[in-house]
Amino acid sequence: MKQFANPCIMALSISATVIAAEPAASAKPNIVLILTDDQGYGDLSCHGNPVLKTPHLDKLHAESLRLTDFHASPVCSPTRAALLTGLDALKAGIWSTATDRSMMLAGLPTMADVFAAGGYRTGLFGKWHLGDAPPYRPQDRGFHETLYEPGGMIGMTVEAWNNDVMNPVLQHNGRAERFTGYREDILFDEAMKWMRECQRSGRPFLTCLATFSPHGPCLVPEKYAAPYRKGPGKRAADFFGMIANLDENAGRLDAFLAETGLRENTLLIFMTDNGGTAGVRIHNAGMRGNKGDPVEGGHRVPCFLRWPAGGFTGGRDIGELAAHLDLLPTLADLCGLKDKLPAGLDGVSLAPLLRGEVRRLPPRFLFVRHDQELKRADGYRPDPFRHSAVLTGPWRLIEGRELYDIANDPSQERDLAAQHPGRVRQMREAQEAHWSGVYPRTFDARRPIRIRDEPVTLTPLSARPEQGEALVTQRHVRSGQPSFAEWTLQVTEPARYRLEARRWPAEAETALTAAVPAFRGAFMKYPPGKTLPIAALRVRVAGIERTLPCPAGAKAIATTLELPTGELRLTARFLDSENQELTDAYYLTLTKAKP
Repeated sequence: MKQFANPCIMALSISATVIAAEPAASAKPNIVLILTDDQGYGDLSCHGNPVLKTPHLDKLHAESLRLTDFHASPVCSPTRAALLTGLDALKAGIWSTATDRSMMLAGLPTMADVFAAGGYRTGLFGKWHLGDAPPYRPQDRGFHETLYEPGGMIGMTVEAWNNDVMNPVLQHNGRAERFTGYREDILFDEAMKWMRECQRSGRPFLTCLATFSPHGPCLVPEKYAAPYRKGPGKRAADFFGMIANLDENAGRLDAFLAETGLRENTLLIFMTDNGGTAGVRIHNAGMRGNKGDPVEGGHRVPCFLRWPAGGFTGGRDIGELAAHLDLLPTLADLCGLKDKLPAGLDGVSLAPLLRGEVRRLPPRFLFVRHDQELKRADGYRPDPFRHSAVLTGPWRLIEGRELYDIANDPSQERDLAAQHPGRVRQMREAQEAHWSGVYPRTFDARRPIRIRDEPVTLTPLSARPEQGEALVTQRHVRSGQPSFAEWTLQVTEPARYRLEARRWPAEAETALTAAVPAFRGAFMKYPPGKTLPIAALRVRVAGIERTLPCPAGAKAIATTLELPTGELRLTARFLDSENQELTDAYYLTLTKAKP
């Protein structure tokens, strides 16, 4: 395993002590949470999919308690925030899946913080997508062990240049490392290796295994997709192949838990992060809608829980309305960590339901929202009902005007708003009250990036766009797509900082005004890069405005800035020969200057 020095990220060293004799298992249950990406409720053969075969997940389904009316957010970052904090995603500051509004507000206690305070080792393997600069990274949010790919999918601006799902470069405890093999296999391998180390040290563990599969681009070894190339699943063959690979890895994980003696006292949870995508044409379990939609197909997801030592076995369905934000209080309750929970959570403990102590939860409202359009410029005022749903019991209020009874109309075909005006009014009032608590408070909240001792690299994905959308992928960088954004910095001590602005990332080793060649990896293909007529860089921060010429053949434009403490706004724009702004610097590094 080769290590790649990354000047933008402080190298951390976390190692586990391996001892010969394995102590007795902790009385506290271990937790393994599998969270897949873009797999819909219908993308399981145990949920009636007529094409896809998922034998290992079907087995888990047969052995588990199943929450059959369980909901996530319609897209991924909000789900992750709600799951980790026990808060409504908007309260956690997550309004989008890009720009600073996909960075979970700093200072919020997370599931990892709660379990670490309770004596658990905590590990995150896979997708994070809640911020890739300090203090928003998983290692800043309570996770002891981290192995993840920055951003939300392969090929984003924040990850390794020309990265691929085969032999990928991943962030491992703060250092970029190249691993051998297929990405999802690596995540499961490394998670199992780490759990074995925790077992040997006698420590219970919380493992968040958040896969990137089957999120697009759908890239998978052919042996998994081949069975679906012909027949009704051929248009989704690669998507189904990614799920087949996940299913195989779920089987490997189950075998590992059995072989190591961990299975009995491990609470294994399987869920997905939002509604279906490529598979909904084949089977959507009778639901209307898909990822991103406020209707049921956008956010109802599977949730299986198996814990043999706790009696969570036997294939029992639990039909009460529940959601991702309930998992933190539920797990804390089951593990004896209720005293570690922060106050004011929106989620409730489902432990009494799971134990069979109660059959119903007190009535409540859950709120669903999808706000991708908030990548626009500031000044946009969102409609509180746009792309929204209110859930209570079997009732669903869609965008404040359509009312459905899921118990009698699971496909949401009969709008009952005219027949139940009082219920519509009640649900609208609940949504308006919820809205007043999040807008504009968390919508307008800045997500400052901490500037301290470690080098920090910024891309437009970690900024608030001033106009248009932020640069999201390396394809956008290669095409020269313009971005105009403003970073918010939190400088912790007055000091001299060296700023370097690049058109291409440092590992590309390419001049500012040059092009990069096309790239073809095992799976990923990137087009040639476009030249930009960069003549200068204009930097504005803390009352400083500085225009710096672009030296011939230079790979970066650098300057040293005396920055005071506090929250500062920064722009760094490339200019052409007529001093017209071309775009933000695509890669911007801030490092404390040497004395």
